[in-house]
Amino acid sequence: MVYNIAERGCEPYIVQVRNMRSVIHSFARTSRRAITRYSKKFLYLPVTLEDEIPSLENVFSMKEMNYMPDLIVARFVNAKKRSDLIQHRYENMISKNKHYESNGILNSSTDITIKFIGDRHEKKQSEVPSNNTTMAAKCFIQWGMEGKLANRFINLCHASNLNRIPQNVSVIEIVTLKFVGQTPSREIVLDAWITDCQNTGFLTRTNLFPNKIRNLEGRKVNVITFNYVPFTVITHDKEKSTVYDGFEMRTFIECAEKLNFTWKLVLDEENLWGAVWSNGSGNGVVGMVAEDQVDVGFAGLYYWYSTFLWTDYTTALSSSGITCLVPKPKLLPSWMSLWLPFSAVMWIAVGVSILIITVVFYTLAKASNKCLGGAILNSYATWINCFLTTMGMFVLQSPPEPQDASHRPIKGFVISLLIFFLLVSSVYSGGLASILTVPRYEHPIDTVKELADSNLPWVNIHEAWVWSLLDSDDPISKTLVHNFQVLTEEEMTELSTQGETAFPLEKFASNHYSVPAHINETAIQTLRIMKEMMYGSHITIATRKSSPYKESFNQIISSLYETGIMLFWEEQMTERYMSRRLQIAIKQSVILSNKEGPTQLMVDHLQGAFVILSLGLALATVVFTAEMAYSTIKRHHERFKDKFRYSD
Repeated sequence: MVYNIAERGCEPYIVQVRNMRSVIHSFARTSRRAITRYSKKFLYLPVTLEDEIPSLENVFSMKEMNYMPDLIVARFVNAKKRSDLIQHRYENMISKNKHYESNGILNSSTDITIKFIGDRHEKKQSEVPSNNTTMAAKCFIQWGMEGKLANRFINLCHASNLNRIPQNVSVIEIVTLKFVGQTPSREIVLDAWITDCQNTGFLTRTNLFPNKIRNLEGRKVNVITFNYVPFTVITHDKEKSTVYDGFEMRTFIECAEKLNFTWKLVLDEENLWGAVWSNGSGNGVVGMVAEDQVDVGFAGLYYWYSTFLWTDYTTALSSSGITCLVPKPKLLPSWMSLWLPFSAVMWIAVGVSILIITVVFYTLAKASNKCLGGAILNSYATWINCFLTTMGMFVLQSPPEPQDASHRPIKGFVISLLIFFLLVSSVYSGGLASILTVPRYEHPIDTVKELADSNLPWVNIHEAWVWSLLDSDDPISKTLVHNFQVLTEEEMTELSTQGETAFPLEKFASNHYSVPAHINETAIQTLRIMKEMMYGSHITIATRKSSPYKESFNQIISSLYETGIMLFWEEQMTERYMSRRLQIAIKQSVILSNKEGPTQLMVDHLQGAFVILSLGLALATVVFTAEMAYSTIKRHHERFKDKFRYSD
């Protein structure tokens, strides 16, 4: 039931129960599982008006109070018995509230009236004396209750302002926890609701839900992160004292200064980003935030759906994307130089053209001889001769010219073929000259599809690098997730120079890259940056779901982002803590041209020609040997037949 109410976005909650601790614990568990997020306000009432809620120390000291600052308790007291004590307490309360108002902590413009309809303390608005009535109500909230209080409602609106507490009246204290400072669980009386036959209203008309986050007065906030340049930098200076830097760390420190809180760093360097499991438990940055072990976590976090179910995110600090360093394409073998001037489609077109020309040659020669008469040249007498004549023209060899006047159609066809093959051979010769002087490489991996098609494994130290792809139905994304592997830094350092593995890098809005330890100047000589991004997202800070700090953090982050300070910090951290030589090397790795320019022709460049010559010689030798063997066998066979013929 509590879960369904939470999903409806009800706010505030008015609860009437004897055991406050169990209800608070239920609300805390529900808020971790509910999808709806908002800052919740709670008003707890006793079961009966005669009950006096005992000391709230056990309630306000609960762990759940770390993210429930807007919790107030209505406590009924009897002014007959303790009028002097209460009067002294409320005089101090008025003095403190005036101090808070002067510091901007309390907003006196918001007033709440509590009215119990159907109870012996019921008092209609028309019965309140006119001299004690203020302006009309600003808000009216009704909350139906079950059981005994099925017809009882709460009115929250303006009410009278009393300057003192009369004798023999009913007093309702509005109590909350301090939340701020070094004693956050201390009890604070915000105001008092006074009811008698003549006066009804709040004593000081204080805002019952003041903004406690505006000034946390040194309250301790637990934060988790790890060394991940340029987001977070944890290092030591010359005096061996710890130095915290990084543009995310600076943003958090700025929030600490603005909101006046202290912080304690929690480290989980073994699990890094960690994980959150289906039961809400976890480890690392996102896991400890989800388990409420820390209040804030950051380390270049993205808006991951898998962790969004258990954590909350602030507004974006910046944006970044993931690309890959892939192996550089290798030089193509020199024996392939004869085939590289034309693409595969072009070679197919040339082959089909030669076959068609052969057929036309043979058909035209037969038709010309039949219709026009004359002798047919041997070059066009058979299919084989026509094919060899066509191949000769392809390499610019002159064909035999028919001398008979009746072969004019063949002459015209030969002239057109010579022009055609001259153009094809010229294009081929130009491409071949370019390939022999400028080295050619394998096709580089520039897109995500090409990376998936290559089936190259891409590796990193944590599976968080594929969280953004897990819920994708795209076949390419599924292939990338399948090819991802988690390795140690030592294993990745060993693989970085072997040219068989891809390494993801994070590219920032400032056009810089995060360079891990296994990518050094030696490794970058064998790697090349992809042109296309695999995926991208905004960078955020993780907080507990419905965290009271989120809105204040959002305001500070938005101010830093709008003024450009965030981008300035990002560039500054990159320049200060990362190698500029590596940054330049990564950006220039996309260039594949030979730095030495055209190369001098050597024997290696003619490997293709020698390969063809070798194949031709080998084929000729085989054919010649076969013909000689066939001739010898045939001659012996004829002699054997003659021998038996003479014997007969």
